[in-house]
Amino acid sequence: MPYDVKLPDIGEGIAEGEIVKWLVKAGDRVREDQPLVEVMTDKASVEIPSPRTGTIAELLAEEGAMVPVGSVIVSIAVEGESVAGGAGPQAGAAGVRLTYLAYVFRALPETLRQFPLLNASLDDDAHEILLKHEFHLGLATNTDDGLTVPIVHNADRLTLFGLAREIE
Repeated sequence: MPYDVKLPDIGEGIAEGEIVKWLVKAGDRVREDQPLVEVMTDKASVEIPSPRTGTIAELLAEEGAMVPVGSVIVSIAVEGESVAGGAGPQAGAAGVRLTYLAYVFRALPETLRQFPLLNASLDDDAHEILLKHEFHLGLATNTDDGLTVPIVHNADRLTLFGLAREIE
């Protein structure tokens, strides 16, 4: 059963995006998180990744077209998913809101690898800088109980959609 990929809500107040360039074509094999298409909004240009591994069945929007958020832009044939078996994974991905923050969290581990002192702490007693090799990212959040900082553990091991789920 094909999996329909919709143009996600990629930012506050964004109602549509322009299909700038397809990075795949019908018949191409794709893996989860592989970039499918470049989309430009009035705020930024982003690549939309594949939420599934499979084969591109059909591109449903042409380059240059303005597409409303929530519109199906590409269909992916997912191997091994029947109608009953495919409903669970589809429902799981459909409920994820893909925002800029997920893209930022996706980029941070590589940036921290390039600049390891940004992922370090100071051991006052030993007078040493301790470099961290794990990527646990905190997100300050204002709640009714005050400021809290939920942590996304091992962010470098999560897919873009996995990060979006954790951030929600």
